[in-house]
Amino acid sequence: HAELAERVLRFMISQREKEGARCELAPDTDSFNFVIRGWTRCRSSPDISERALDVLQLMEKYNSTADVTVQPNSRSYGLVMDAIAVKAKHKASKCRKRSDRDDPSKNGLDEINGLQNLIESFHAKKKASEPHIEPSTYCYNILLSCWASISFLHHNAPLEAERILRHMTSLKEAQGLKDVGPDAFSYIM
Repeated sequence: HAELAERVLRFMISQREKEGARCELAPDTDSFNFVIRGWTRCRSSPDISERALDVLQLMEKYNSTADVTVQPNSRSYGLVMDAIAVKAKHKASKCRKRSDRDDPSKNGLDEINGLQNLIESFHAKKKASEPHIEPSTYCYNILLSCWASISFLHHNAPLEAERILRHMTSLKEAQGLKDVGPDAFSYIM
């Protein structure tokens, strides 16, 4: 179904390219986000993050070549983060029986570092007054969930999750960023 959704999206893009701004089938941000969400539901697919990233890059290209109003938003990035977290979990679960448990490229830590860097870039974009990208509790919860799911492999995972939770609380209380404050899911993780 995700492949079919992506084919429909690509058809919509080709129609927009043929017909220009008057196209009634032109995709919007939600169109791209639905396809990314479709890929994130393919939890057992080994290339889930690559597929989600491909659609995100397609949206960025569409934004620069066809329609400046269609741009990735926090939801787009959050969905891609979810796909990256799934990949980290897959890698960590394969390391249970391998000798390469300490290799960040094989144990999920590279993906977690990427997620943390992505959240930091959200804060930088918000400071640069890019209103379509904002850090959110949803994004932080994906990171917390990722740490929780690989805690069997990484002894420092609980400490990292606690550090993130405290950071979220600090952002909410000290900086007034209410949209990144921890919720019940954050504490469960």
